[in-house]
Amino acid sequence: MNTVATLDSSVRLVVLQFLVKKELVPEIIPLKRVSNNPPLASVSGVEVLKSTPGVNIFNLAYEIDSGRDYQLVDVWKTPHETNWKMSFVRFVYCRKEYVDHGGLHPDFITKSGEFAKALIRFVSDNLWAVQAHLNPYFEKDGSESSHQVLMFGCAGRKPDVEVFRDGRDENNRGVGPKVLLSTLANELRLDDDRVVFVKSDLVRALTDLAV
Repeated sequence: MNTVATLDSSVRLVVLQFLVKKELVPEIIPLKRVSNNPPLASVSGVEVLKSTPGVNIFNLAYEIDSGRDYQLVDVWKTPHETNWKMSFVRFVYCRKEYVDHGGLHPDFITKSGEFAKALIRFVSDNLWAVQAHLNPYFEKDGSESSHQVLMFGCAGRKPDVEVFRDGRDENNRGVGPKVLLSTLANELRLDDDRVVFVKSDLVRALTDLAV
């Protein structure tokens, strides 16, 4: 079990971003709003988890969404810059002591429960290739703060289908009982305030199911 990051008061935002086929994006997810703020400087963050395929992130997402420390403050979708068949979907959680409640749109507040359900469906029905970075947090005026943003980029979706637990033999016959792919997968979850990567002893070279 490896610690990816610690969700203390320095991590102001936790962002879960998914790259999926546009037809898989729930209709309730709004388009990204055009910002009137000046563009922020491009600063490379620190990679805390290299891109790892087939990761189960259900527990991580559920614990962040339902936990006491962070609150969902923004959700949006936007088309991929070059592949118009794909869209980015982003869920942004802010540490509760920094939430600007007056800045949350009433329509967002009304739909926040549905947005959270959409996130849980994404992570309960699929595994993902996940990469994580700790990036600096910038204030609205563009100045860098002492806070950070923990960003999870999720792509390479694998539906959580049933597979043979022990793979297949030399004759391509399934070995062992059928189980959900998620039960064999590496996992990201919270351990107190630590985001931990748990490597499964059951990870096997399974047929690539990415769609």
